[in-house]
Amino acid sequence: MNKMERLSYRVLKRTVWFLSHLPLRPALALGAGVGSLAFCFMSRRRQIALDNVHQAFGKQMTPQEEKRIVRESFKNLGRILIEFCRIPRLNSSNLSRLVEIEGLEKVERSLAKGRARICTAGGRAAHGLGAP
Repeated sequence: MNKMERLSYRVLKRTVWFLSHLPLRPALALGAGVGSLAFCFMSRRRQIALDNVHQAFGKQMTPQEEKRIVRESFKNLGRILIEFCRIPRLNSSNLSRLVEIEGLEKVERSLAKGRARICTAGGRAAHGLGAP
């Protein structure tokens, strides 16, 4: 690694550490702000997103509604970035405050019978898929 790469790595590592130690609500608000800035300054990506929304919905939405959807999507991506930075700090005690598990008994019964089970998870921003 050259000096610039090492410096970039250190800055990124410290930024991730800082973001992971902020309280959740302010951290997510900061993430939404980062997303808003990205919406303002990443004009090429914004236009691609607007084109995609228009293609998906056609004339069902006004240009203002399409723009609102894209702006909120950028803000949501900023929040996801913050949540991603917080992953290393998750453990069983703080994860249980953020996640609600439903239907675990069904998974346990299937596993006891030797059957595989596909589990899905949904949330504000992301969806997971796993198979035990």
